[in-house]
Amino acid sequence: MRVISGIAHGTNLKSPNGLQVRPTISRIKEAIFNSLMMKIEDSIFLDLYSGSGAIGIEALSRGAKKSFFVDKNKKCIQIIQKNLELTKLINNAQIICDDCNFAIKMFCEKKILFDIVFMDPPYNKNLVNETLACMTKYNILSNNALIICETSSTEKLNQLNKFDFFKTKLYNNIMISYIRER
Repeated sequence: MRVISGIAHGTNLKSPNGLQVRPTISRIKEAIFNSLMMKIEDSIFLDLYSGSGAIGIEALSRGAKKSFFVDKNKKCIQIIQKNLELTKLINNAQIICDDCNFAIKMFCEKKILFDIVFMDPPYNKNLVNETLACMTKYNILSNNALIICETSSTEKLNQLNKFDFFKTKLYNNIMISYIRER
């Protein structure tokens, strides 16, 4: 697993050993970031269920102003820290060890707004639906913000009134959903 493009291009990233973490495969990561090309520069990026932090690090490498990483697993948090140090992108990052829904509430209270949110929770546990419902309750999205969700292709996502699921891409058993506020 490595950084695909940008100032940290080619840096090999560490992955948490012994945990059920599924790093986003390179071709999917590249497709996602190709679709974000015009939005990533100077954006505030949120990587929920961060795992190794590879997606938020890719965003920083490609020009995001700041990336926030949220994961409740302490081993994942340690790996994210190491990966940010390896890529020398630590100064533009904030790492939060907490449940994603608690973090979303905290961002709302601190009035932190995000331009791009990426989430890749454990598959088939209804976590995307829970997190989107939490985002409905607590406004953390800037104008024209984009949410990208990685799920199993069999997972059912709720069509909440607040959000427009405007694009879906299938990659074998993985589904990438692009969502924006209505």
